[in-house]
Amino acid sequence: MASDSNVVPLSIKKRISHPEGNSNAAFETSENSPKLYPKIATNDIEKRKLSFESGTNFGDDENGDVVLPAITVTNIDDVTTSDEDKGGTLIYKISDWVPPHLTVLFALQQALLSLSTSLAVSLLVAEVVCAEENEDFKAKLLSSTLFMNGITTLLMVTLGIRLPLYQGATPDYVAPLLAMADIDKDRCNNTSPITVFNNITNTTEITFPPGTEEIILNAVQGLQGSLLAAGAIHFLIGATGLVGILLRFIGPVTIVPTILLIGIYMVKSITKFAQFHWGIALMTCAIAIILSLYLANREMPIPVYTRKRGCHVIRYPLHQVFAYHNGNMDINAERQMLALSSNSYDSDGGKDDEFPVSNVTGATDVTIVVVKESRLIYNISDPVPFHLTLLFALQQALLSLSTSLAVSLLVAQVVCAEENEDFKAKLLSSTLFMNGITTLLMVTLGIRLPLYQGAAPDYVAPLLAMADIDKGRCNNTGPITVFNNVTNMTETIFHASSEEIIMTTVQGLQGSLLAAGIIHFLIGATGLVGILLRFIGPITIVPTILLFGIFIVKSVTKFSQVHWGIAFMTCAIALILSLYLAKRDMPIPMYTRKRRCHVIRYPLHQVFSVLIALVTGWLLCGILTAAGAFSTDRNSQDYYSRTDARIDVINRASWFYLPYPGQFGKIDFNISAFVGFCVATIVSILDSISDYYACAATCNVPPPPAQGVNRGIAIEGLCSAIAGVVGCGHATTTYGGNVGVIGLTRVGSRYVFIMVAFIYIIFGVIGKISAVFITIPYPVLGGVLMVMFGAFNGVVLSNLKHVDLSSTRNVAIIGTSLLVGLMIPYWVEAYENVINTGNEKADNVIMMLLGNPNLAGGVLACFLDNTIPGTREERGIAAWESPDKTSADKDTASEFSEGHNIYYPIFFDKYKHSKILRFLPFMPNPAEF
Repeated sequence: MASDSNVVPLSIKKRISHPEGNSNAAFETSENSPKLYPKIATNDIEKRKLSFESGTNFGDDENGDVVLPAITVTNIDDVTTSDEDKGGTLIYKISDWVPPHLTVLFALQQALLSLSTSLAVSLLVAEVVCAEENEDFKAKLLSSTLFMNGITTLLMVTLGIRLPLYQGATPDYVAPLLAMADIDKDRCNNTSPITVFNNITNTTEITFPPGTEEIILNAVQGLQGSLLAAGAIHFLIGATGLVGILLRFIGPVTIVPTILLIGIYMVKSITKFAQFHWGIALMTCAIAIILSLYLANREMPIPVYTRKRGCHVIRYPLHQVFAYHNGNMDINAERQMLALSSNSYDSDGGKDDEFPVSNVTGATDVTIVVVKESRLIYNISDPVPFHLTLLFALQQALLSLSTSLAVSLLVAQVVCAEENEDFKAKLLSSTLFMNGITTLLMVTLGIRLPLYQGAAPDYVAPLLAMADIDKGRCNNTGPITVFNNVTNMTETIFHASSEEIIMTTVQGLQGSLLAAGIIHFLIGATGLVGILLRFIGPITIVPTILLFGIFIVKSVTKFSQVHWGIAFMTCAIALILSLYLAKRDMPIPMYTRKRRCHVIRYPLHQVFSVLIALVTGWLLCGILTAAGAFSTDRNSQDYYSRTDARIDVINRASWFYLPYPGQFGKIDFNISAFVGFCVATIVSILDSISDYYACAATCNVPPPPAQGVNRGIAIEGLCSAIAGVVGCGHATTTYGGNVGVIGLTRVGSRYVFIMVAFIYIIFGVIGKISAVFITIPYPVLGGVLMVMFGAFNGVVLSNLKHVDLSSTRNVAIIGTSLLVGLMIPYWVEAYENVINTGNEKADNVIMMLLGNPNLAGGVLACFLDNTIPGTREERGIAAWESPDKTSADKDTASEFSEGHNIYYPIFFDKYKHSKILRFLPFMPNPAEF
């Protein structure tokens, strides 16, 4: 290779005629130099294609001429080409004639590349029309599919847009068919093959029951007419030019969820094929991944014969091109992700002195973009007047209340206390109390940033997985109505065994959470966080957390289906206030001594959008309850829409209730829950670290030093262990949504969050308050959860901003991890006796592990991300890495509002010169002083 100094940028090269007039030769000249360069292959794609045509094995130029950097060939349908490369990379342009033998070779390559998708779509259609086991019909269906692929491609190239485009069977049309199939599960009764004995031939034969063919043909005929009508509409949209109008309203934010949901919906059908033999299925998947990703930078030696060179070997990435089909759905998803990742952010109209407004939705995390030149009204260490402290603290406390309530109710559902209102009141009191304790310790002893610590939703996923596996665990725990002869009134009581079942389940969670909390603490106290960050980045975290957001759908649906109208109304109010009115400020009357009565404008409706929606829905349910719109029968579907359905829990709740260790009995241990909690611990740690950095940027202070991060994680682990002893059933974690409010209000004082801690402690100690929250009607809660976990999923995806989404490596890892993370839990839940080792306890542990989507998808994502070659920048890990060393001399008043001293523990000045601090990774190093 020639040196870099000889490289001539392609953008300033011009093709000229050969000096001697040879039309078959071409030279290139540079505007920087009159030197003539022989025309060479500009990239590996061109070299390899020229090798096939001419038999020349292109490599580094033997004459020392510059060879441009190679482009790695992937098996995607599309290559994004920069403006610099346009017009110079194709050997054969669209209108060029290609020799017949090369035409056949290239056409065969294109045809085989897309064959697998057409086969898969055809088989899925056969499944829908009840012909899944009718091989003769499937053969006809596949023949029709392949024939139409050819006809459509021919028409597109000759009469259509006339670009070299392949037209194949589209998976997009399969999703509605599968939905129809799920609704009518009995449509295929008596269509399976049966074995009969033929007395004439004395052999057994496979036949189908009478009426099978009629069922199949009726289903197919219905699809024919429907597809004909849809195709006519499709044609009219193109023929009338309506495509341009559609593109005005439909963009990546619409397309990405739509196509992603199709991929998610395919899980059932893919699992149905794979479960016949998981070994072969996973082996096939592994081979495709190895060939397409692990060996992406390798080339296969291929023997070639030409007249000029005889037998010789060329190198071409054939194993990668034909590893597996990366069809239209995959590349579309990649294009859409690229579109999302390239959107510019300019929320303040170019005014550098203003914070961009963050849409606060009450989710546990938000992505925050901060302008560094902005300043807070109250910095981290600034005292705030008491009345303002109380106001700001109440705002922060109420913002996250709904998430803590949701997590507590999900835990109650798992431990079979879904209808035991007294137990739920105690559980919520314990949750709110521990939120206050953890927040207080974090602000005073932990990282000391203004951070709120609340119930961690990450720990609910393994619990829900356990609940799905053991569906009969809650038998005989529901309430029953009896007549009291003494009071001559009906009363609601529970079975005698109900309390024992609940307590046994809670006690198992207590010991498991205690052990996981200790591990959490040790990871922070020993400084192991830095080691984790070397191997776990966005490509691991995003599928892991997103799988929880998808898995929570069942619980949200369970609340919402009580009354879909109220649920959607509650969701709509929250969306309107937080998104549609995001750029509007609410006029608020104020009184001050200086200005007297006046009006200020503040986006109060946005900050409290979730709470306003909750109160509005609650009020509507109260009106409808008073009007008699809901049934009084406990077994009726809309009964839990009533505001008085559980009003007695308020009367029974004590005014003061102090949660204490062992309140639910002796501590036990559940190995299945423990393993699930360990996975959630890793996810929670990395999620909290990203919140630490977001908070520091919002408050315009230096990035958190390693000792501060270690101490913060240690405090979270310690409090998670305490939460396990108290019986909360979940750990605590940092809430990013509260960081967004800091940027909105410009109040970052840690004194405000100390007040938040006391407010939550009061909420937890006063039993009547927790009881009131328990009476929220189910559809109102379902509507709130739609917004919260919907925003939660979106926030999770925003972590991909540091990842190179133009890399097929990254897109393939994320997509495969999501699919497998959904397939395995569905398999465990839908099919019986999938695990049978002969040991019931071992079976339960294995099934819990496989049923946990976080584990199934997260482990696969982590393994692939750390074994498939890729740079740290490409993987997004470089952006997450914290600085290894921080010191006070880096602080400058012109850059930050405050220095590193904000991270020092309380009373640090009294022992900062102690030599023992050098051995504690969660304390500042005395050498810095």
